Amino acid sequence: MRTQYVPRRITGDNDQKLSSKSIRNIYISLCAFSHWMADEFQITNPTKSVPAPKFTMRRATGRRDPAIIFTLIDSGLRATELCSFRIAVLDSKTEKITIRHGVNGGAKGGKARFVYLGKTARKAVWRYLADREDGETPDSPLILGKAGSPLNKDSLRQVIHAIGEKAGIAHAYPHRFRHSFAIQYLRSGGDIFTLKNKLGNSSLEMVQHYARIADIDVQEGHRKANRRIIGVCDFK
Repeated sequence: MRTQYVPRRITGDNDQKLSSKSIRNIYISLCAFSHWMADEFQITNPTKSVPAPKFTMRRATGRRDPAIIFTLIDSGLRATELCSFRIAVLDSKTEKITIRHGVNGGAKGGKARFVYLGKTARKAVWRYLADREDGETPDSPLILGKAGSPLNKDSLRQVIHAIGEKAGIAHAYPHRFRHSFAIQYLRSGGDIFTLKNKLGNSSLEMVQHYARIADIDVQEGHRKANRRIIGVCDFK
């Protein structure tokens, strides 16, 4: 399983070998079956001479939390939207996330929309799903809580707050990623109408607020650049 088995994943990332956790789970299953077989048919247990594979326990949220962070900052999703997602919302071919209205979508106002994940976010999500037994089940929640149930927005807020504390960032909360996405999108030359659609806002009011913030940042950056240029130049 470690050296010869070729995985067949829906993500297409079949060059990546099985994790030590997956191999360990296979070993445990084989041992349980062999123990039953030995008792049932009075034969020698063939797994007794097979040493257990080495397994390093990874932090339970070690791959989930990066998937959350990169997805939020790369898409501008609402907390309720991320928590409502099922794995089926991901399109591995187009890197597109479909946000629908209703319990399994979380979109407000009945307006479905699409957002796209960049390479870093996609890799973080697929690594997280690769470690899960239900990672290829379309109806499974995209993000799980500690007990294996879907992560809700209150738990998501706690997760983000805890990550912020470890990173020394005050006032960390899920909606802050949405603000950051919007402002960075405008700083990079995006227009407010496309941003409105990406965010799923019903009006331009909040988007115009983001535009004012981005414009202030641009003005401040321009002033700083001018001061540096004037400081370097000597006209005397």
